[in-house]
Amino acid sequence: MSRDLPSSYSTELASDRIRPAFFFEGVFPSGILRLWTGQGDITWGGNTWLGNGWLHNVQGIEENDDISATGMDVVLNGVPQSIISLVLNAKQGNTGKLWLGLFDSNFDLIDTPYLLFVGRLDVPTIEDSVEGPTIQIS
Repeated sequence: MSRDLPSSYSTELASDRIRPAFFFEGVFPSGILRLWTGQGDITWGGNTWLGNGWLHNVQGIEENDDISATGMDVVLNGVPQSIISLVLNAKQGNTGKLWLGLFDSNFDLIDTPYLLFVGRLDVPTIEDSVEGPTIQIS
């Protein structure tokens, strides 16, 4: 199902250089986790979004116009123990959202980030390695 992008996004996407970022919000029983793919914290929508490299990857974003289930995965990397505890205490069915934001040449957000996905979080998986833990939230 296609949706209309704000005209400011259409203009920016047609430019020679785009500066995209993802914003992820996960609601967990013990708190809300808000991350974005850039460096440094950013305030948007009255909330602070942490930008520290933890939001490592977003994969499998899919949408259709029938009632079949679709999904996506958010991959967190190098997160501290406090975030691991927050995520691992998650129960299936909490809300997760993903937005696409675009920045102008001054690195100011253009318009309001575009809501790409809203869904229910599945139980996260964690893989430990020498580089640190990787958490995948579907």
